[in-house]
Amino acid sequence: LNESESLHRIGQLISATLDLQNILKLVTNEVARLLNCEASMLTWQTADNEVEIAGASDRIAAWRGTRLPLRNSVTDLVVRERRAIRFGELNDFVFKDRLVAAGEAAPQGFLAVPLWQGEQPIGALGVFSTTPRSFSLEDERILRSLADQAVHAISNAQLYEQLRDALKREQEANRQKSAFFASASHELRTPLNIMLGYIDLIRDGVVGQIDQEGAELLGRARKAAHHMTALVNDLLDLACLERAEFQLHLGQVDLEDLLREICMPWERSLT
Repeated sequence: LNESESLHRIGQLISATLDLQNILKLVTNEVARLLNCEASMLTWQTADNEVEIAGASDRIAAWRGTRLPLRNSVTDLVVRERRAIRFGELNDFVFKDRLVAAGEAAPQGFLAVPLWQGEQPIGALGVFSTTPRSFSLEDERILRSLADQAVHAISNAQLYEQLRDALKREQEANRQKSAFFASASHELRTPLNIMLGYIDLIRDGVVGQIDQEGAELLGRARKAAHHMTALVNDLLDLACLERAEFQLHLGQVDLEDLLREICMPWERSLT
């Protein structure tokens, strides 16, 4: 009953966070505590055939992130054999040599089980003791249960990180789109202002007299150019809205004049 309660409590702890490093720390510390061992670590095989110590309990926390050769490692044997490995089955392993070289006490007993992602073993979860100890089948059962919980929580955390990265990329794309709108709008304003200037020069007779029909057509062109300028300004306003940088200019609008202006470009074609 106590073991079941402990496993349930550990499951709640690691499921309460989506931070991968917190999950790895919680799993290894709780595994060491529950099996009454000096240390615990979670490792996985990397794409370049090395072993990464992804998580380590507090006593060996300095080893987190360390990469070791895959050959002669506990992880290598666990992944290949797809079963639990005990101390007597692998007396010479690379991490033991590293511990001794660093002045740490050499493991005198350990138990490691595979981490399964679907049907594929991806790493190992293990505990070790600096005093001789034989781990029982019950210890193995508990460690396997914790390994399953760990993989589930790690998968959720990795999925969350992927979604967060995708959101960041989308936000960056929106930022670049807004910057493009702002830049394009500024570039469009210049030729529109030049067009309006030439239209006014022709309409005012600076380059020669025009008849009434020509003046009317120039007036329509001028209104169309002003309409285009308004659309460009709308693009600028949209870019400002997406950047949360905008100002409201309140004022009265004559709806009759507004509707007449909207309909004017199509009056000639309809008639």
